[in-house]
Amino acid sequence: MPELIILNGSTVKRIMTLMSTDHLSGPLRQLLQLVDHVQPNGRYAFLLCFTWLAGLAQPKLFAQIRAKSRSVSVVLQHKRFDRSLIRSVRELFVEMRIDLLQTHGYKPSILGFFLKRSLGIPWVAFLHGNTSEDFKVRCYFFLEKLAVRKADAVVTVSEAMRHVLLKQGFPPNKVHVLRNAIDPEFLQTVACGFPPEELSLLPGHNCVGPLIGIIGRMSPEKGHAIFLEAFPQVLAKVPTARTVFIGTGQEGARLRKMCAEKGMENHVHFMGFQEDVAAWYPALDLVVLPSLSEGLPNVAMEAMLFGKPVVATNVGGVPEVVEDGVTGKVVPPRDATALADAVIEMLSSPGLMDEYGTRGRKKVLNEFSPQARASRMMEIYDEVLSKNARQPNIQ
Repeated sequence: MPELIILNGSTVKRIMTLMSTDHLSGPLRQLLQLVDHVQPNGRYAFLLCFTWLAGLAQPKLFAQIRAKSRSVSVVLQHKRFDRSLIRSVRELFVEMRIDLLQTHGYKPSILGFFLKRSLGIPWVAFLHGNTSEDFKVRCYFFLEKLAVRKADAVVTVSEAMRHVLLKQGFPPNKVHVLRNAIDPEFLQTVACGFPPEELSLLPGHNCVGPLIGIIGRMSPEKGHAIFLEAFPQVLAKVPTARTVFIGTGQEGARLRKMCAEKGMENHVHFMGFQEDVAAWYPALDLVVLPSLSEGLPNVAMEAMLFGKPVVATNVGGVPEVVEDGVTGKVVPPRDATALADAVIEMLSSPGLMDEYGTRGRKKVLNEFSPQARASRMMEIYDEVLSKNARQPNIQ
């Protein structure tokens, strides 16, 4: 069994976080940041629990998280739909004397639903937003929305997401907003990683044209294809512009084919997954988020922390981060012409981009503090635990 790190004696409340991932995703980065800012207060201790398919080599990610003095447990499932996973998580919950369950993602939320029914545990469910890779994934997110109605608290990352849940009938007193945060220490990671070695290998790397960055998984809802529809219009006005796609995903082959068909292979570069994304931001002149849906985009906040202007679509919580005409440009989703016009306007005005970048960095430092986020989250924990203490669940 894992050893739970307790900083301040037996009165500390124990929280199990449950997530299914094999890479350092945006939600996982936000979770680790939250743990690192809440746990030193001495009131809460965390067990980071991940589900993993038995027989597959575990990703080095789990060992990397443990190496940062965090308590980690990996619960194995023996097939894709394994009912014994519920029992395994329940046994771990009881053995580690956990006080509260926190779930991230559709599979953990469905597990949370069954654990809530069997144990009557206090449960906080995070909703980070939907993806739409295929019909199966859409079904999973539908089931997630049903499952988290039984949670004691549902945490969204933006006011826009909270508004959607309220329209769907969620009780207002159950839905909380905890906006993502960005840590200035993120900047320190670039000291030994810039410039990225891959950048010097790009065709035409010595050209003086602007470099655009699109960072994130290649899924339909991220809008890479819309950007590729817009980019020829950009090149007609700014022929030296280049773009790097950082990330992987199911859309990769289709996007490469689109580039080839449009003759843009020397202007659009596919860099794949980058473990140290921070090393890329200083090399970029502009960051573009052509998303069709978003929660609260970490990429926008990271770009702004590095003083980079952002062009993004008006979806989800994007306007809560990117202020149109202040820190960047916000355009309608699925509108390639509007996207191209905004990118051209930015690339044609270096002084304007500098102004937006300066304001963006100031906004992130002032409004997206990890310390404030941790304090708000502890208030939610306190409320949920207090409510369950007054009204214990009867099984």
